[in-house]
Amino acid sequence: MIRVIQSIGSLAPETGGPARSVRDLSLALAESGVEVTLLILDFGPSFSPPLIPEHELIKLIIFPVQFRVGLRALFIPGFTKKLREICKDREDLLIHDHGIWLPQNNKIVSCHQEYIAEKYRYSCACHSQNWYEKNE
Repeated sequence: MIRVIQSIGSLAPETGGPARSVRDLSLALAESGVEVTLLILDFGPSFSPPLIPEHELIKLIIFPVQFRVGLRALFIPGFTKKLREICKDREDLLIHDHGIWLPQNNKIVSCHQEYIAEKYRYSCACHSQNWYEKNE
């Protein structure tokens, strides 16, 4: 079975088209028999509830964001650890990162470079200018 990890900053409706397109893409993949893990961030009550795709092959993992106002930074505790846990011992894995400029995008690229690219046939971190395809 093919497995896909999709990462996006938010699925809140007010974030625009990506929230809807990632939800719809996840549903289409699941209906085609693809197992989808969807990683999203929770920015708290400042956004509406996310547009959650409902399907037995879709697993949603939500990470609460911590703001550091003095540093003007976002922190996502546990994101890298969970990403590595999800990727461990998986074959035929594709990672699709639907964002840029958020901390999780950098973590996906970093995890990809350190760990994932060595193990999986197809892997990419889209929109982060870091593509990888390992041919056998």
